[in-house]
Amino acid sequence: MKKSIIFIIIMLLCAVIPVSAQEAEPEILTSGDWQYQANETGWTITEYTGTAKNITIPSEFDGTPVTTLAESLFQNYMNLEKVVIPNSVTTLGKFVFQGCGNLKEATLSLNLKAVPESTFEYCAALENIAFPASVRTIGNSAFKDCTSLSDINLPGNLSTVGESAFENCSSLRTINVSRSLSTVGADAFKGTLWLERQTDEFVYIGRGILLRYNGESAHVELPYGTVAIANAFDGNTKVESVFLPDTVRRLMTYAFRDAVNLTEINFPQYLTTIAGGAFWGCRRLETVELPESLTTIGSNAFRDCERLTNLAIPSNVKRIESYVGGNCASLTDVWIPADATYFHKNAFAKSPNVNIQIAAGSEVEKILIDNKIAYSYYNQKNEDFIYNSDGENINIVKYVGNLYDVEVPAELDGMPVTAIGVAAFQNNPSVRRVKLPLTIRSIGDWAFSYMDDLQVVALQSGIESIGANAFTGDTKLAELKLPESLTSVGINIFDKDAMTKICAVEGSMSYDQLTNDGYEVQTSAQCSEDDVLLDQWAIANLTVGMTIDPDLAGSLNTPSTALTSRYGEDINIFRIPDGTTTVTAGMLTGAASNLILAVPNSVTAIDTEILNDRILTLVGNTGTFAEQFARDNNLKFIVRVNSWLGN
Repeated sequence: MKKSIIFIIIMLLCAVIPVSAQEAEPEILTSGDWQYQANETGWTITEYTGTAKNITIPSEFDGTPVTTLAESLFQNYMNLEKVVIPNSVTTLGKFVFQGCGNLKEATLSLNLKAVPESTFEYCAALENIAFPASVRTIGNSAFKDCTSLSDINLPGNLSTVGESAFENCSSLRTINVSRSLSTVGADAFKGTLWLERQTDEFVYIGRGILLRYNGESAHVELPYGTVAIANAFDGNTKVESVFLPDTVRRLMTYAFRDAVNLTEINFPQYLTTIAGGAFWGCRRLETVELPESLTTIGSNAFRDCERLTNLAIPSNVKRIESYVGGNCASLTDVWIPADATYFHKNAFAKSPNVNIQIAAGSEVEKILIDNKIAYSYYNQKNEDFIYNSDGENINIVKYVGNLYDVEVPAELDGMPVTAIGVAAFQNNPSVRRVKLPLTIRSIGDWAFSYMDDLQVVALQSGIESIGANAFTGDTKLAELKLPESLTSVGINIFDKDAMTKICAVEGSMSYDQLTNDGYEVQTSAQCSEDDVLLDQWAIANLTVGMTIDPDLAGSLNTPSTALTSRYGEDINIFRIPDGTTTVTAGMLTGAASNLILAVPNSVTAIDTEILNDRILTLVGNTGTFAEQFARDNNLKFIVRVNSWLGN
């Protein structure tokens, strides 16, 4: 018997514990035709079971006020013709009177703060509505398809009219609204008689909100004072360019959706909001430069912008919403702010070429890792080098300069430069010599490919990998010495017929791999020593590594002086006197075939005969005739940086 009692007690406890662990639903009470339950401020009416045509909603039950009408309370109740909502009610649920097709008259509570989504949608018999001054917001589709509604006075403190709020109110002929209205959703007044009667080129409502553009121009300049743009250009196929004044603060939902010929638009310096779908389907829009003032970019904002190439999200935008740049076939580079806290996994879905760039260690990086979304770190720029960082090392993404001789820095932002990225120097038409620092560990695929004038790349010990096709198409690259530190060499790193010498330590991984791949590889003993490559670098830059004495630089009034380099070439160094305007071939009679000529800014003509059977290097200042002559005649040109060149 005792065991049975204990068992019953245990079972009762087990039954009680789960209920106490949960928040119990308020009890449903009944009073006449009304069902209601408690909320934090009073009662919520949850159901009406009567059949009356004219209804006055109770203001209280048992002395406690009715403050809320539940969602869908009278939805599709066709008997209803008149309703009075007491002043005790402060909140309506969505869809409260939706589909009440015979409702003609509704009296709203004087304490109502919002008319929520679809409150009176499809109430075709509703003829008028009086808004209390307390209403601040009219929700999406709140009065959609109220086809008998004829005149409305919007409350003086109203700030927001939602999407399609009065859409298809075909009898709505007058709308009175104050300048307190600051936000209007897409199609809020579409299909109203009032809007159809607006014939001005620019139709405004409320506080400088452009509601519709009625013009025919392809190039539109909005009036100064425009504060916001509703879906004024939605579906406009004529507009090609739009100029927005600095007064514009917000581009609202669908502002330029499907403006398929829009190619150019400026973004004002004080713009704060680009709402959802603002540029959805702008298929010809290629470039956007978003201001730092921007704080919000809605979902689908640039979706289906097929020609958009890059998107830099400003630093004050914290959320990257769904499809903000989705299905953008040409989109490549996207920059995400370091302080962003939210990134939707489909933000750039179906954009096959996108490269999402982020800050190392950011919240977005964690989200991308969790969702297995590829990314890279920010590209930054230092002089002619574009680079990114993982927080510890620097990767050179692109060299964008036009120097003949390039020295890659060993350090940027206090971090070592350890990698030359994919195609970093590819197709550069100017570079002839590249010196890499000792910090470099990897060279990416195609890094130095198709460089028409590349002659020397000084690879330092410590490089561990060279990617595929790294030097493909470099027809003037005469010699390349591969360091013994290499442990990985990609396929087709050279054109087999183009290289004069490929040098590697016999028995090293690179020597064996390249030999097996059919390359003719020289041993290190058959190639130049490291210091020769560095000498070539020194000659290219006229550094003290060549031990050039200022007294050896002859002027044209003295016999030429030969300087012999360590690899056996005689070089004449001539200084053209300042003030000379023309350099003739006769000036250089008797000069060596390998000639360095320092040219002053005063020279405006050079006889092309000085090029005959001669290796010529010009030294001068940028922007001078000498530089242009060097470019026109495919000569090496060195920017004057050494003090020994007197002029």
